[in-house]
Amino acid sequence: MSSILLDICGILLSIIVLWKGADYLIEAASKVAKKHNISESVIGLTILAFGTSLPEFLVSISAALMGSANISVGNVIGSNIFNLGFILGISALISPIFIKKDILFRDIPYFIFTSFLFFLLGLDSFLSRLDGLILLFSFIIFIYLLIKTHASFEEEEIENIIISNVNIFTYFIIVLSLLALIISSKFLVYFSKDLALKLGISDWIIGSTIVAAGTSFPEFITSLVAALKRKHSMSIGNILGSNIFNTTLVLGSASLIKPMFVKKEAILGSLLLALMGFYLFIVGYKAKVLNRLYASILLLLGMVSYYYVIT
Repeated sequence: MSSILLDICGILLSIIVLWKGADYLIEAASKVAKKHNISESVIGLTILAFGTSLPEFLVSISAALMGSANISVGNVIGSNIFNLGFILGISALISPIFIKKDILFRDIPYFIFTSFLFFLLGLDSFLSRLDGLILLFSFIIFIYLLIKTHASFEEEEIENIIISNVNIFTYFIIVLSLLALIISSKFLVYFSKDLALKLGISDWIIGSTIVAAGTSFPEFITSLVAALKRKHSMSIGNILGSNIFNTTLVLGSASLIKPMFVKKEAILGSLLLALMGFYLFIVGYKAKVLNRLYASILLLLGMVSYYYVIT
């Protein structure tokens, strides 16, 4: 019993370090980007989305290297469902979120595309290095689209994050945060696998629930604060950007490093994510706002998707 408690404490501590590490990294990187005259819209669409996806990236890479494909893939699929269904749904319940045209016609369709792309690549129950290259190429295309259409975030939407004062300590924070993320991601995978073995729970369930929810904390905090401050594009843009990063960069990198088998639950999860994305597009096209009614439906869809993925 004491060893199980130790695993649980290790998981919780790893998640806290991942959360705070990503938080400090985002702030420090934003300062540096501002100093080098990178527009605030580009900072929001790249640093925020990538920064909040760092825990998923590092956990999935660590899991792949350690031969835990179920944790690697489960972490991404579980995180994406958690992000879209739970985090965005709860954020919109707190404060209805307006869906701007750039979000509607660029980010949502690309999210649907990448989710369906993973569904197609995973139909043979295996992610090869070629599949990884395809996913990474999709990530590059996304970055290109962001840069070409960088006006999708209003500069005032992230003014509370951008601080221009940069010194040597800022760069030290970046390095320290990265080290904390790398080390804590390894411990999270280790303790999760150990707990799964002791409780007789599959590592897929652990990866798609505990690890996925834990690594989604940066997205949750960012989107929740954005919703409370009525920064609509930032709230929904962070979720969609992070999910696209997870599917393309995270799984692409993981499968390129070490090809992995994919469970049918992951394939189903990616299809359900595409359908949730399509629902979000319909809402944005028809109502132009994710109000509390539509948010409740999105939250319900997230719960149903989660149920089918973990059972």
